[in-house]
Amino acid sequence: MEEDNFVLAPASVPQEQFLESDATVTLYAGTMGAGKSFAIVLNMVKFAARKNPTIVCYRRTQPEIKAPGGIWQEAVPIFRKMFPDCKVRGRECEIYIPSTNSVVKFQGLQYQSDVDKALGAQFSAIFFDEAVTFHPFDQFILPLRPSSTWLASSSRTTRSKP
Repeated sequence: MEEDNFVLAPASVPQEQFLESDATVTLYAGTMGAGKSFAIVLNMVKFAARKNPTIVCYRRTQPEIKAPGGIWQEAVPIFRKMFPDCKVRGRECEIYIPSTNSVVKFQGLQYQSDVDKALGAQFSAIFFDEAVTFHPFDQFILPLRPSSTWLASSSRTTRSKP
């Protein structure tokens, strides 16, 4: 049987800088295929390894999350590899990791009701994939909420720490 030498690491200097940033807001822009969504998944894994986090990644619409080549398709195999005990809830676009009691969510933020549901929630990390598609209110009102410990975002990826 062949030994599995799986290594999860940044594939570029910009990804490494994004992961290491402790700035209040970090913007990560790049061309299609530059690895912005992968950098978000790496960051989500980093937070999921901690105890008890709730992590959310927003796309403008829910269908974009599961689109071919989308962030869900990229994230699920990585989370399964990094956390063998994870429970993937495909219908809800949610991953639960019993060993760290982590919840990782992927949600659309298209309607005002989606924004309203998010405003009272306490997240350990918030990411915006393809942030340029969001209305400025959606993108910037959530990070201003003091209920979160860490906040984040992408395509232009924003990462915040209040």
